[in-house]
Amino acid sequence: VRGALHAGEVIVGEIGGHRHAIVLHGDTLNTTARIEQLAKELNRSLLVSGDALAHFTELTSYRVQDLGPQSLRGRSASLQVLAVAQQ
Repeated sequence: VRGALHAGEVIVGEIGGHRHAIVLHGDTLNTTARIEQLAKELNRSLLVSGDALAHFTELTSYRVQDLGPQSLRGRSASLQVLAVAQQ
């Protein structure tokens, strides 16, 4: 099981006539998917962007390893990525 966490704005909508579904769109979701791909490539369980980690004040039960700026497919700028694991 792998996971990725990123923070940013998303567009939320509802589609469907008789059967409604919630949909999410935006660059934040695309970036999260790219971070998840990176987690698979690096054989890590959970990767978090620096943007997302900034929202957490305390992670005492977890070990955080800074992996530095990472190039993600489809993005021109590198993104700060960190690996998170239980201690």
